[in-house]
Amino acid sequence: MTIQERWVLAAFDLHKDRRPVAAYWSGTVRERLGDADGAMGAYALLCDRPGFDDEDMKAKACERLGVHELGNGQQAEARAHLWRSALLSRSAADGREFDRKVALIAKLGSSAK
Repeated sequence: MTIQERWVLAAFDLHKDRRPVAAYWSGTVRERLGDADGAMGAYALLCDRPGFDDEDMKAKACERLGVHELGNGQQAEARAHLWRSALLSRSAADGREFDRKVALIAKLGSSAK
């Protein structure tokens, strides 16, 4: 990681700055740098914190976290985060995203059999 990349990440104090954009972009930057665990930690902060349920970034963070957990065999956690993402999309009146996410959850259920 370069000095510039470290500086960018250091600018995100996710415990002080609770805005969705801080956690979402911190996760995105970490993901692009190949730090999947760090990215998922940032997404988890946003997804699991109360509030900001009307933010699209929160729904995206929950989905990214759920897909990552699914890849790691964490089916219960993946299902919970994907369902939360779907509900956030439904609350935002984005029916197409809700349907897509419910279909993803349904695939998860059928693969467990």
